[in-house]
Amino acid sequence: MARRILGVLLLAGLCQAASADQEEDCRTAYEAYRQHVAAGRTAEAKASAEEAYRLGSRLYGRNSANAAKLAINYARLLNDDAEYKKAARILRNKIDAMVEAYGAGSPELIPVLVETARARFDPKSPDAAIAHFQRASALLGADPDVRYRGLKNYDIATELFRRGGTPWSRPFVEAAHAVFAEHLQPNDIRRGLMAYHLGLWTVGDERPDLALGHFEEALTAFETEGEMGDLERTVRMRLVDILERSGRSDEATPHCLALGAAEIWRMPPTPIYMTYPRYAAEAFEGLSEGQVTLGFTIDEEGFVRDPRVLESTRPSLDAGALAAVGGFRYAPRFVDGASVRTDDVTFTYAFDFATSSRESDRRTEFMDGFDLSMPPPRGSMSGAR
Repeated sequence: MARRILGVLLLAGLCQAASADQEEDCRTAYEAYRQHVAAGRTAEAKASAEEAYRLGSRLYGRNSANAAKLAINYARLLNDDAEYKKAARILRNKIDAMVEAYGAGSPELIPVLVETARARFDPKSPDAAIAHFQRASALLGADPDVRYRGLKNYDIATELFRRGGTPWSRPFVEAAHAVFAEHLQPNDIRRGLMAYHLGLWTVGDERPDLALGHFEEALTAFETEGEMGDLERTVRMRLVDILERSGRSDEATPHCLALGAAEIWRMPPTPIYMTYPRYAAEAFEGLSEGQVTLGFTIDEEGFVRDPRVLESTRPSLDAGALAAVGGFRYAPRFVDGASVRTDDVTFTYAFDFATSSRESDRRTEFMDGFDLSMPPPRGSMSGAR
């Protein structure tokens, strides 16, 4: 009997020793992962994270909370390298493991929800991933660390932008911006990006004054003292567009001038803001297509002056084209640091009436005429030539 007890005790001791060795190996791999991440050594960090997860799964059990946390570390690096299928496989059942350990309402679930959503997101079938993102964002709403709340919603939003998920990004943009507007400096690029995207959404909501405020906030973040960057250029063009649409041309002028001062002049110039002709149905009766080429001057502030018809396939199209081109705004040409007028600029409207008429038949607002207030299908406008 004593010999049997001794055997059991010896086996237990060996198991404890083996467990201690495994725990030490796991700890070593985890510490290596942390050091590689801190040093920016991504490949080495991924290898160490994989090793820590493999050892931790053996030590704690594949469906344990500890193994789930190690899986999250590894999956995050896989997602960063677009190895989404592998990350999804690693994270299988890990949400359930974290729920069992911490409860369904715990903020401990945020990382596993976010990484699972990243791994499984597909813009063609987004519902499951978006549900995980939304659940993570809801848990963030109760997190006392306000800056963390904003940054994680920002991470979700930018992940969606990058992967074709912009249509589902709005709630995360709004959540991030609410924090950033209060806690980040006005010139912080992250605040600017969220404000810019809110501006796009509110343009779609047909709330131009609110959109204008968001774009102006974005400009504060994007504007630089040196050479104009793409972000500043883009938001200034948005501001010109919305100010012109709101009948506030004078307020658009400083942006036109700033854009002109930053651009290398090329012919033909591209308008910053365009308007489109409106025609009664008889103007294009019997026509499948039409074309009007106009000439004009761009003045020192980017306005169109003295528009005239140079070529036209049908006189009934001329008046509408002249009226429309008169509403264009350009970035004026600069010479020796000063804006100057530019003569002999041309622009051609090319209309596809057959296609546009088929489109208008499906919309009751065009029953009494033909509306070109929106760009015609198939790119039927061309620039100056």
